Amino acid sequence: MTFRRSRSSRSSNKALAEALRRPPLRVELRYEPGDRIDGYPTITLTPCRAVTAIAALDRVELGARTRLIVGGGSLLDPQAGRMRHTDRERLADAAIAGSLATDTRGLIDMSRTVNTRFTIASVDGPVEERDAQAIEAAIAAGACVLDADLRVTAVVQCGSPAIAGVTEVPQPSAPVCAQFREAADARRFIAVLTQSYLARSIGEPFDAIAPLGHELFGRCTTGFVLRPHDVRIDGCTMSVKLRRHGDRTTRTITLDRSIGRWF
Repeated sequence: MTFRRSRSSRSSNKALAEALRRPPLRVELRYEPGDRIDGYPTITLTPCRAVTAIAALDRVELGARTRLIVGGGSLLDPQAGRMRHTDRERLADAAIAGSLATDTRGLIDMSRTVNTRFTIASVDGPVEERDAQAIEAAIAAGACVLDADLRVTAVVQCGSPAIAGVTEVPQPSAPVCAQFREAADARRFIAVLTQSYLARSIGEPFDAIAPLGHELFGRCTTGFVLRPHDVRIDGCTMSVKLRRHGDRTTRTITLDRSIGRWF
């Protein structure tokens, strides 16, 4: 047992050494409950892949949700990317107004195919044409989507920004912007993405890292920066430093992997 644990530790430390070449995860949080603009928790994460953000949203909102891809009309254009004909046919059946209604699996498939920036509105229940139109109008006007429909629980914008004349240039540093109706859901979203970042940093599956409770991020009022070299593994203990933006103040959270608990 001791030998296996030591070998696992060496493997994790090797993965950490390789992860040092990766960019830090930057999490910015704006939340002023009494403010007209920032009245809902708003998160910006850089860098973050679309598929990672979609998977995190699915883990936060476990109930039945309709995922509305806003502005999806261009996704049906055969010249817009490398989307297969069968995929276009499947998405065309889900067209509502100028958008597409799908589930998490459909979102992940789409994000791996289309090289443009898109917005996801997570709606509690089915979406009718007038609902989609109201959401589309709010986005076009730069208004708050959460106010456009009371059943919208989260809005996430992700994917690579469009580049004129180019369809296959990856943009790994493109930020993900998310807004939630509930502050607890916003913190859960941050916790899941942090867990994903840590798992990739030590070269282990997502579920190999114990879930971070959203209450751990209650003090991160403006966000934090997590760098690969701020992750340390010593036997069964993993310590993680969360640095505040713009200063040297840090907060350390520690995972005891023998009992699967964060402190």
